[in-house]
Amino acid sequence: MNKTDLRLRLKENYSNFVSYIATLSPKNYDLAINGKWSAGEHLAHLVLSVEPLVQVFRMEKDMMIAKFGHSEGHKRSYEDMQAFYFEKLAMGGIAPKRFDPRFQSPERRAFLGEKLVGLIEELCSLIDNFAEEDLDHLALPHPMLGTLSLREMLYNAIYHAVHHQNLASKALDSIGQ
Repeated sequence: MNKTDLRLRLKENYSNFVSYIATLSPKNYDLAINGKWSAGEHLAHLVLSVEPLVQVFRMEKDMMIAKFGHSEGHKRSYEDMQAFYFEKLAMGGIAPKRFDPRFQSPERRAFLGEKLVGLIEELCSLIDNFAEEDLDHLALPHPMLGTLSLREMLYNAIYHAVHHQNLASKALDSIGQ
């Protein structure tokens, strides 16, 4: 995916996620099934996950290189990143505590949804600060996936919204909601 495609997919997937969350009743928004996150907690988790990505994309390239270095040269496709993510999850990968959401009341839903969409809008704007080559050569650490190129990190962010929407939807479907 080029930068245009990345921006389009980020906006689309996060908009779809926020729209899905907005359709839930307060009861379903709050419902945590079998100790898993509620839909509201999935929303809060995505906010917690996107915030540091935006912070890093705000950095000057030289600072990013000094702090994180260059990518290790793999250029995984979007599909390869999805498979890699699921492989790590299957091996027991979980979100670090700093990305573990606290209970989020339905009254905060609109605020969190707007915050998430705003973060994605900013991230999409910040992508323009990088050349296509930068996206493949600059590196960032992912807490579960290791060192990724910026493009791989964006691929993961794109899929992350879909993954959490699927988790929330499947949980509610499992109890007939």
